[in-house]
Amino acid sequence: RKAADVATALHRERLVEKAESVYGAYSRNRFTDASRTIKPVADEVPTVAAVRELAGLAAYRSGKWREALKHLQAYMDMTDDPEHIPLLMDCQRALRKPKKVVELWADLRQRSPEPDVLAEGRLVAAGSLAESGDLNSAITLLTSAGAGKALRNPSNRHARQWYLLADFYERAGDVPRAREFFERVAKVDHEAYDVQERLRGLG
Repeated sequence: RKAADVATALHRERLVEKAESVYGAYSRNRFTDASRTIKPVADEVPTVAAVRELAGLAAYRSGKWREALKHLQAYMDMTDDPEHIPLLMDCQRALRKPKKVVELWADLRQRSPEPDVLAEGRLVAAGSLAESGDLNSAITLLTSAGAGKALRNPSNRHARQWYLLADFYERAGDVPRAREFFERVAKVDHEAYDVQERLRGLG
């Protein structure tokens, strides 16, 4: 309301209602609708961090990489919150800009974020390396951070890293290691991803 200070009281209330409806649409996974509806709100009140965050997330979930970059970068500039750097990395990866991915990954590591955020960034960085044809570096990036270790009580982030490692090992022709990591994922969640199909394909 305060950000739209030049608008009438009625218009300010409509902006609030729109933002609330966008939040509802986003929470119901209607990302395209959310992205379309939040855009004019973000254009009108670009200094509201929560609006830019929601606009960025909705655009990201809709596959609108450039729009997501614009809003999420603005959100980070306003808040200095590193939570969405992995999403910025993924947008750059999708836009085939591996150097930008590397720069963002370096920035994320310097900020010492929460473990889940750091793990997410590592997954994107490794995926970008693999897409560039450097499977060995992608594997090293994950294993050097301890992603290859067996754990008694793995979390979801560990299972995701194991799955990606398994995929890399299979693509690199190391079938035994690929099978080992797919089996680890299956022990965490028998129905995770397409792990059963991948295991059958490995024999």
